[in-house]
Amino acid sequence: MKFRRSLEKKAYESVINAGGTREIPVQNVVSFLEGKDGIALKSSSPSGVIATRLDQLLPKDLVERLRNSLVRFDRQMKGFITKEAQFHAVESRTSCPVRITRDSETLQSVSHAGLYPCGEGAGYAGGITSAACDGIRIAEAIVQELASQQIANP
Repeated sequence: MKFRRSLEKKAYESVINAGGTREIPVQNVVSFLEGKDGIALKSSSPSGVIATRLDQLLPKDLVERLRNSLVRFDRQMKGFITKEAQFHAVESRTSCPVRITRDSETLQSVSHAGLYPCGEGAGYAGGITSAACDGIRIAEAIVQELASQQIANP
């Protein structure tokens, strides 16, 4: 938690120091590898982006591992390292630290009937794909519940 908070604080400070207010700090991959300043490329981030030195934000040993890994990966997949690629930092939370307990059979909340805790926010996924899969599972459980109610009350 302390490491995460430290990264988030450094990321925020890097944005402020670069003249921003709420943008996502970014660094071009080539600039990251070379340890140089760069420009911010266009991004789909609704907050906007601002060029920073992510290689100075992250711990040195992590930066070196990332650099070595990128170079190795580029050897296996030529063209992976380009001036058109940029890192966005830092996504430091990947899943909810709290889980809303649900029944293993019905998938409904154990404390609130009819509520189907689902996905990352409920503590049942750690990313987009697993959240989508959990959503499908919940949708199927709701269909099954509705079908059983219709059979019981024709």
